[in-house]
Formats: sequence, structure tokens, C-alpha cells
Amino acid sequence: MTTKKLTLKQLKTYLDRQSALYYNEGESEIPDSEFDRLMREYERRSGKTYDTTTAPPTDARYATTEHNFGHLTGRTRKTYSIPEVLDWLKDTNPENETVQLLVTDKYDGNSGTAEFDSAGNLKQFLTRGKDGKGLDLTEVFQSRKLPKSVLVAMKEKLKFTHPDDTFALKVEMLVNYEDFNAINETSGEKTYSNPRNLVAGILRSSNAQDLQEFIRFAPLRTDAALTSYPRTDDWSFIQDYLVDCDDLLTIPKMNYQVLTGTNEEIAEELEVYYNKLIKGEREKRPYMIDGLVLEYLSATKRTDLGRVNDTNK
Repeated sequence: MTTKKLTLKQLKTYLDRQSALYYNEGESEIPDSEFDRLMREYERRSGKTYDTTTAPPTDARYATTEHNFGHLTGRTRKTYSIPEVLDWLKDTNPENETVQLLVTDKYDGNSGTAEFDSAGNLKQFLTRGKDGKGLDLTEVFQSRKLPKSVLVAMKEKLKFTHPDDTFALKVEMLVNYEDFNAINETSGEKTYSNPRNLVAGILRSSNAQDLQEFIRFAPLRTDAALTSYPRTDDWSFIQDYLVDCDDLLTIPKMNYQVLTGTNEEIAEELEVYYNKLIKGEREKRPYMIDGLVLEYLSATKRTDLGRVNDTNK
């Protein structure tokens, strides 16, 4: 697409349309790479960070509700090459100290946040949404809950002691390739172009509650209203207790790597990991991914970096 003649307002309007199609309809008119290119152009010309959050679709069955854990929503700052990652490391770790970074798959589905009460029952499930509000899909996922083993572990591992605490879980809603292909073959109404598209189709269908069993949760982050704990404990808890959880219908495995070293050492390790991914490992993933997520594990680093608008830095 030629954008030289577009005004800044026109470029933003176009990006907003593509973002709404991507997140609300599971459809795309342009490739992800083209959207990223246009987003970078907008940010360069405007000097502002583009907010990819988008208002939930209008649907008479679902309300639009305020997020209680809004900081779990939003996007991450993007880089497009190993040299760019190294620049980010140098910018965020100027003393070149030995640090730890968690590298995880960037799942390409639909984002949501689930809230559970102290008995493990689902209180609320909202899509990412915009301006602190998301589409309320609590009724769709009402059957999912935290089993007793998880509740016990929350008290032992995460030190949940308050009886009225609320547990929040950020997830990516996914359909695996096997189910995607099977549904596409048997669907007499519509053929979906990719698994993300199918997730959006299920959520907008008239029998979403019956079809939700095809949607798996990838557990990404947790938080609580009255209990605090570091990201290291959070990630360990997710791997030990929330992955392959039948009551939550979470995915059976999460691929990740913890990198330790100076800026240059981490960039070298990351390049090896990334090259394996793009030279065959990605095709072995049962779920659709569109990149990798890098994050510091240090609580101090995370606090110092923070976030701007909807973007985690």
C-alpha cells in the first residue's frame, strides 16, 4: 500500500480499521508484516505510540465491562531483528550487567482475562478491548474453574491468605491446527482462513457456549487483588499448575527459554533459538504463533521499564 500521500489522520483511520478486523473479527485485509510497517510509519511521523487496543464488537448477547486488572491487557513493544533486540538490551541494560530474560512464544489468538473467586469459580471473563473495557464472555466460559489442587498451591506457593482475594489469569484463546482443519472440513457455512479467525468465529456464533470446548487457554500471566508475588514465582506457578489443566482447558505444553548473560551473550543465544524456530521448529508447534516475547525477570527492571499507554516496555 502506498502511504506517502495519506495524511496522518488517514493513516491512523486505516490502522484502526485493520486493528478492529484483526482483533474483533479474526480477519485481515493485509499481512501482519504490512500492518507493522504502517504502524512504524505512523509512530515515526506522529512521534506517538500507536494504541492497538480496539473497541469490542457490538453484540446484543454480551455486555462491555470494565477491566479490574487492566494492566494485564495491552501489547508489547516490537522489534524486527536481532540487532534491534540488542539495541533494546543496551538501552534497558546500559551497565551491561548479567541479567535473565524469559523468552516465550507469541501466540496468535484472541486475548482475554479471567477472574476467579476464592473457591475457584469464574467471576468474569473479558476480552482485551479498549479504554479499559472488554467484551464480557463470562457466560461462554462459565464451566471453567480452578481445581482444588490449584487452590491449595496458590496458598502454598503464592501465599494467598485472604479468604476474599481474587485471582486473575491472562490467557490467549487458541484453537490447535488439528481441530482447525477438522472444523474447516466439516463446516458447511464458512471456511476459516486461520485458527485465530476460527476463535473469533466461535465467540461470535449463536452456540458459542457449546463450541467453547474447542478453545484452549494459553496461560500467560497471573495476578491477584490482595496478594503480590514476583514474575519468577508467577511463571513457575503457571508451568507447574496451570498448563495442561483439564478444568481450565489449557494447552498441554508451553515452549519457553530462560536466557542469562550480558547484552551481547543474550543476543547470541536468542539468535540461535530464533534460527531454530524459523528453520522448522515453528511448523511443529500445535498452535499458531507470530513471534517471540522477551521480558526481564528482574522485578526492579520490570518496574523501571513500566508501560506507556497500552504498551509494556
